[in-house]
Amino acid sequence: MPRSDAARRAVIGANTLCAIVSVIGVSVVIGWLFDFPALRNIYPGWVSMKFSTAFSFMLAGTMVYCVGRIARGDRAWAQVLLPVLVLMILLPMAALLTANVLGIDIAVADMIVQEGDSAVKTVSPGRPSFMTMVSFILIAQVGLVAMFVPQGKPTLWRLAGTALLVIGVIALLGYLLDAPALYYYRANFSTAMAAHTAMLFILLGASLWLTAQEADKAGP
Repeated sequence: MPRSDAARRAVIGANTLCAIVSVIGVSVVIGWLFDFPALRNIYPGWVSMKFSTAFSFMLAGTMVYCVGRIARGDRAWAQVLLPVLVLMILLPMAALLTANVLGIDIAVADMIVQEGDSAVKTVSPGRPSFMTMVSFILIAQVGLVAMFVPQGKPTLWRLAGTALLVIGVIALLGYLLDAPALYYYRANFSTAMAAHTAMLFILLGASLWLTAQEADKAGP
């Protein structure tokens, strides 16, 4: 279907943000696999982006891209790939979140790489922030809805996008104000959210907003 210039710009913007998220996710994964601390922590002494978080961002950028394609009626391979991406994000994060709430350790947090016990503001080595896990589960829910309601709902994308934007902005404010509680650090309960994790949630939130905008601006 023909689309307005505004809709095309929204598509390009959303796809670009998804690509950035996936590429940074891959970069941090490489940082863990080949021991490049600068990719994991950005700055010495800062909170690291956990391996499971980086891996999930790698998938989430592609997942949100697929959601946009399916919503535009361009399903093809995106409809086949989307369930795989959703499950690969949802299952590990749900398991980690359950372990966090129950106060137990599970191997999924360090099954590929292991983080030392001295990691900065980390309650359990390899386990992401509580709000990181919640955010990825929210992102997976967007994918689940797209699987069963292909045309999607712009309102859903805006709500999910707004939640991710708020979560990310609050965490960055916490770093600016030197307030660990704002970047979700709770001793003995929640690991702090890494600064670059917060930034990527903001990018995914903006991508969902652009996806909704594209749906609104699409021509007849």
